[in-house]
Amino acid sequence: MSDKNNKRFLVTYANQEVSKASAVKLLKVNQARMKEGVSFMSADRAALKDNVLHFEHLGVSVLELTSEEAKSLANQEGVLAVEEDAKMYALDIEPEGFDADYKPEIYINQKEMEKLEGTQENIEGVRVKSCLRHKGASLEPINLLEVQEEDTVVGEKTVPEAESLPFNFEMLSDKNKLFAVESLADEK
Repeated sequence: MSDKNNKRFLVTYANQEVSKASAVKLLKVNQARMKEGVSFMSADRAALKDNVLHFEHLGVSVLELTSEEAKSLANQEGVLAVEEDAKMYALDIEPEGFDADYKPEIYINQKEMEKLEGTQENIEGVRVKSCLRHKGASLEPINLLEVQEEDTVVGEKTVPEAESLPFNFEMLSDKNKLFAVESLADEK
């Protein structure tokens, strides 16, 4: 690898539970270079150019590659995508010399993506059928992000304005015995 053309890339695996040993084989790197990502970063250590950080149970590793190596790695079986690691700035505060139009390199393994999408469709299809069969799920789509005002129309139904009902103390006092017979002031 020539150091001057290297960039940091995130490698996303098709299997989210890929082990450190499997990642070493897929990436074809030396096991001594592979570090556990979370513990390495939590120790406030800066990743060196030759370190490969692997994040268990996330299905992601970070390493330095050339663009050509990233393209070839993205075509390997078991690798879902290889994306250039990009710095993000909070609140749109960008330092001088920052190119806002720069697009990071992204290489997606279409074969693995099709497998994953097929698996997702199968899982979702089973889930929908079981919900309809066992739970009587509604076929109307629900958008949870929409804020509904009073008396708005949802589907073909009108949502009524909330009614205030008078509280019936007599109904509850006989059944639950939750009400004080004497006031606390009388005890003093």
